[in-house]
Amino acid sequence: MTSLKIVGILVAGLTIVAAVLVLRVNHGPLPLDVLTPAIEDALSPTDGSYRVRVRGAELALADAGANLVIRTRDLRIDGRDGVARATIPELSLGLDLDALMHGLVAPTRIVVRAPQLHVERNVQGQFLLGIGEEEGGEHSFAHDLVAELLAPPDRRRASGYIEEISLRDAKLTVDDRLLGSSWSASRAAITLFRNKRGIFGDLALAFDIEDRTAEIDGEFRYIALDHQLTMSLSLADWEIAKLQHIMPALGPLGGLRVPIGGTLEFALDTENGELQGGRVDLNSGAGTLVDPSFSEGAIPVESGTFSASYDPASATLTLHKLSLDLAGPSASISGTIGGLAPDWLWRGNASANAELTVAVDAEVLAMPVNELARFWPTALAHNARAWVTTNIRDGVVDETRLATKLSVSRGSLDLTALDTFGGSLRMHGLTVDYKRPLPPVLNIARRSRGDRCQAAALRARGRPRSGDG
Repeated sequence: MTSLKIVGILVAGLTIVAAVLVLRVNHGPLPLDVLTPAIEDALSPTDGSYRVRVRGAELALADAGANLVIRTRDLRIDGRDGVARATIPELSLGLDLDALMHGLVAPTRIVVRAPQLHVERNVQGQFLLGIGEEEGGEHSFAHDLVAELLAPPDRRRASGYIEEISLRDAKLTVDDRLLGSSWSASRAAITLFRNKRGIFGDLALAFDIEDRTAEIDGEFRYIALDHQLTMSLSLADWEIAKLQHIMPALGPLGGLRVPIGGTLEFALDTENGELQGGRVDLNSGAGTLVDPSFSEGAIPVESGTFSASYDPASATLTLHKLSLDLAGPSASISGTIGGLAPDWLWRGNASANAELTVAVDAEVLAMPVNELARFWPTALAHNARAWVTTNIRDGVVDETRLATKLSVSRGSLDLTALDTFGGSLRMHGLTVDYKRPLPPVLNIARRSRGDRCQAAALRARGRPRSGDG
C-alpha cells in the first residue's frame, strides 16, 4: 500500500471520527474524565507554585454549535501547600487540533465563567491581579495567565497557543490604595486577544450604585515592548455623584445631579505606574446643581459639557470647557493648570515649595438681574452680593467675562502671585437704587472693561424715574 493511500485512509478515518463526535455532542456533552490529568498538566506551571485540579471534563458544543470545546467543572487552584486558593465553576478550552494529534493539549481559546476577580493598585502605583473568593484572590494563577498573554505566541509550549481569553459573568472588585478608593462591578465581561505585539480587547462592566445599575464599556490595548496600556471607556446614564465612587478626583463636581455620558481615555506605563496622558469628554442632560452656598440649595441645569486633558510632557492639565445651560442664563469656564507633575497628579506627591500656575477664563451670559440672588453663591463676595441683590433689579446682565493668571503653592494652595486679573461687563435695562431714599435710576445700560483690579467704564446711560427732579 502506498504512503499516499495510507494518508488518505487516515484523513478519511479522522473525518469520520470528527463527524461521529459532532453528532454525539449534538445530543449532549460527552464525558472526558480520562483527559483531566492532561488538562491539569496543561494549566499548571512546571515550578509547582500552584496546581490546577479539575473535578470533571466533557466535550461539548459552544457558541451556538459553532465550536467544539472541552469544558471543565469545578476547577480548583491549590497553592504549593495543597490548600485551595480559588475555584472557577466552569472553564472551556478551545483546542488546537494539530497539537492534539501530536499528543499536546494546547488551548487556543479559554472561556472562564463566573470568576471572581480582584484588582489592587498599591501605593507605589503597581497593579496586582487576583482570582478567587478570598479577599485579594489568588495571585499566582492570575499573574501567570497575564504573563503568558503578554509573552509572544510560542508553539513550543502548550500555553503558547493561547490566542483568546474570555471572562464571562464575572464579579470584579478594585482596591486602589493609591487613590484611596474601592469599588466593585456586579457583572463583568472581558475578552483579551493576543498577538505578537501584546494584547488587546474589550470589556463591559455593570455597577450597582445606590438604587440604579450603571454600565461602562471599553476597549484596551497593551504594547508589551513599550509597557504601555491604553484604554478608552464610554459611559451613559451616569451621575457625577456616582462616578466619583470610582474616580474620587471628580469629588468637587459631586453636586451635579444630572445624567451624564461620554468617554474617558488614558495611557499608563505599566512598568513604573506613570500616567502618560488622558482625556475626558462628558455631556449632561437636565437636572440640578446642588450646593449649600446657593440661597435655594440648588439651581436648575438644562445641559452641560465637560472636556479636559492632561499632558505629562508639559505637566499641564487643560480644562478645554466646562459649560452649563442654566435654563436661560449660561456659564462656562476654561483654563490651564501648569506644574502638575504626573507624580503629584497620579500619586499626590508634591514638594512643599512647588508652585502651580493657573490661567482661567470664565463667562456668564444672559443673566436676568432679578435671578442674581438665586445663582450667586452666598459666600462669594458676600458684601458685594448683599448690595447688588438689594439695590439692583430688572434688566439683564448680557455678558460677564473674567480672565486671570495666578500662581499658588502646591502644598497649601495659598496665592503666591497674581499676574493678571481683568474682565468685562455688559448689561441693559437695569433699575438701580444708588442711595435710598433718593429715587432709583431707570433703564441703565452699561459696558465696562477692567484690567487687574481696576474697572473702566466705557459707556453708561440712564434716566431718572419720571416726575422725580
